Amino acid sequence: MTVAQLESLVGLLRSRPMPKDPEIGNARARFEKMGEFLGGAPDAKCEKVDAGGVPAEWVAAPGFDPDRAVLYLHGGGYAIGSINTHRRLAYDLSAACGARFLVIDYRLAPEHPFPAAVEDATKAWRWLIAQGFDTRRLAIAGDSAGGGLTIATLVNLRDQKLGLPACAVALSPWIDLEGIVMHVPQRQGCAHAAGRAAARRPQGTAAGAGPGGYRRDAAR
Repeated sequence: MTVAQLESLVGLLRSRPMPKDPEIGNARARFEKMGEFLGGAPDAKCEKVDAGGVPAEWVAAPGFDPDRAVLYLHGGGYAIGSINTHRRLAYDLSAACGARFLVIDYRLAPEHPFPAAVEDATKAWRWLIAQGFDTRRLAIAGDSAGGGLTIATLVNLRDQKLGLPACAVALSPWIDLEGIVMHVPQRQGCAHAAGRAAARRPQGTAAGAGPGGYRRDAAR
């Protein structure tokens, strides 16, 4: 993303503040439009796949190493976001590191509460291993809620003895779902607002707001 694109995106977001308690469907539609705003990558190699029952897409920049892969978990407060919203980011990261990215559409809250997202990420990991990838040539990464999901997935892989990647990258991860460490009211206009709205629903939370979830376990 160029500086001009970033400034335009910031201006767009500021001009359309998110409601205090956003309706999930509208929030998802707005986020999808942001993905359209970022644009695609004409020379990207994209291939839709079924990653162990989880909708996914390979995204790779020219010159990638076919033996290196990154399982990418998109952000969006565990309630919004998709392959479409993060395809361009995956492409840019692929171009930077020379690996191809498997971006997955994990199930979202509030329709699919914890541990649905962790289960889907784990299924995608199992699928990558079944494709013959060496764990030493794999990484897991994610941004925002996807960064938090990255940490939770690592804990789950460890507990289930499914092997661990060579490394993991959590980009500005949302891991404090209880809001214990800090409160960020100035971010009411970002994706976290939709995630918090989902997390407040008593019938099921975004990523483990119930006792014994991955929120605290992931920090151990």
